[in-house]
Amino acid sequence: MFENLLNLVKENSGDSIIDNPAIPNEKNEDAIQTTTTSIFESLKGQFSSGNMSSIMDMFKGGGAQQLNHLLEMRCKQT
Repeated sequence: MFENLLNLVKENSGDSIIDNPAIPNEKNEDAIQTTTTSIFESLKGQFSSGNMSSIMDMFKGGGAQQLNHLLEMRCKQT
């Protein structure tokens, strides 16, 4: 599952990471890995809390759009 999430982050990290002038190109992979880990840990926390409906809602109709939103939020926090 982590690898799938990592691939989604790589595919959808354009503006948030790859094209972000605040992140040097040589740090893109580190930023993608950190973002993926953070999202994965957040999902695990939601799952552990029994908050399955919010996880399912996040992936309904537009998972890539939701992932982009998560990427933007995580990049702003770091």
